[in-house]
Amino acid sequence: MTARISRLLALSALLLSFALASSAQTTFTVNSTSDIVDASPGDGSCDAGSGACTLRAAVQEAGALNTPTTIILPAGLYNLSLFPSCTYFLLDTVNPLVESMKALCVTSKITIQGAGAGLTIIDGLATDGLTCCGNYFTNRVVVVDRNGDATISGVTFQDG
Repeated sequence: MTARISRLLALSALLLSFALASSAQTTFTVNSTSDIVDASPGDGSCDAGSGACTLRAAVQEAGALNTPTTIILPAGLYNLSLFPSCTYFLLDTVNPLVESMKALCVTSKITIQGAGAGLTIIDGLATDGLTCCGNYFTNRVVVVDRNGDATISGVTFQDG
């Protein structure tokens, strides 16, 4: 009887560990308004160098990890000025698109929580032209891959 109880307890513990692992959530807190890419996407750390966690680095790291991620975005002006490479799928594409774009490239499930619409501003800097998306002459601040999901609150988008 005690051997059976021990096996049931071991099985319960194993099932609980799987449940906890599958519900894992990552949180990154941005500490720099600079637009810098992540130094090593997929390593589990939002680090654009010297300990700086930028908005772009957090989005890139979330995509590389492919786990639900919350990004805490403090008050500030976040100018999107770089054109890093982004690999993504549109709804109607079979093969991935690979482009350099200013827009944030969301390829996983993310939640961005700003400090308030009047306090946290993400600027696509679209006044200088195209920001993304191949043959689509569009100005965007965020591009969400067909496998991605973005929930964004407490933020103002401008020039995108």
